[in-house]
Amino acid sequence: MRHDEKSIAGRTVLVTGGTGFVGSRLVRRLTAEGARVIVSLLSTDTVGSTTSLQGVARIVPLDVRDEEAVSDCMMEYRPEIVFHLAALVSSDRDPTLLPRMFDINHRGTVHLLSAAEKLGNVRVVHMGSCEEYGDGPVPFREGQREQPVSPYGLSKLAATNACLYYHRRALLSAVVLRPTVIYGPGETRASLLSSVVEAYMQGQTPCMSPGEQTRDFVYVDDVVEACLRSGVCAGAGGKIINVGTGTEITVAEAARKVQERSQRSEPPDTGISPYRENEIMRYVASTERAREILGWKAAVTIEEGIDRLWTRWGDVWPARDAPGTDEERSR
Repeated sequence: MRHDEKSIAGRTVLVTGGTGFVGSRLVRRLTAEGARVIVSLLSTDTVGSTTSLQGVARIVPLDVRDEEAVSDCMMEYRPEIVFHLAALVSSDRDPTLLPRMFDINHRGTVHLLSAAEKLGNVRVVHMGSCEEYGDGPVPFREGQREQPVSPYGLSKLAATNACLYYHRRALLSAVVLRPTVIYGPGETRASLLSSVVEAYMQGQTPCMSPGEQTRDFVYVDDVVEACLRSGVCAGAGGKIINVGTGTEITVAEAARKVQERSQRSEPPDTGISPYRENEIMRYVASTERAREILGWKAAVTIEEGIDRLWTRWGDVWPARDAPGTDEERSR
């Protein structure tokens, strides 16, 4: 952080998607920092999804697709900072997903921005995604032309543009964070690293694609730190900020690092599965702006992150068949 004059302590904060993978960690960190936290809860969320937040934050029902409900919530609690993490997430390239993606990820964001604008002087930190860059040139830089290849990426880009539009109206302050591939204990969606850890934990050899595509893996706690800094950093207003390590690693090499941690002799079985349609072969973000504006850089190496995944598997890993919701779970 650029040693801003503002602190999160004592401030009223709304977190949408606060029961999700990133959101639940963010809520706990905010309360530890002394913020008064309100967490939005979808009616489809299970009671268990809020257990760890009971007594930590005020939990309220809210569907971002309901414009009136969003407005009422904002007017009742009058948050000074909003962390908007609620979203429908999917890596599927199926264009039939577009209507629902836009309904939740774009229109829901507009509802929140409109309500925040009426309050005035609100900082909205929107969780975008490096998926918005699609198959654009790497390393992804915030000023480049986005080329999304998935309905999710396209809907997130539309939400980003809405945030910047409302910021330009000068009645709220918006920041868009674009994380790379977030990982860590507690993911509720299958991801590469969690799937490989699970396979080795169960005594199986993971099967995967050839694994030549690269990814920039960023640990969940580092993303939470970037969120906090974005909430209070005056210079972040109106900016898109990448959140990643700035280092790319092939998917095959990342899987081998899990194998090394597992101390199993069998390497991952690569080449079994095909690449996805429109697979992005290089995926890494420039993080210069995050360092310059937020004073932030990723602190957890991939080796340390994999070790945390491995050692914390039993106590924090959710059931793989846990019911999904429209709240943000992973990217």
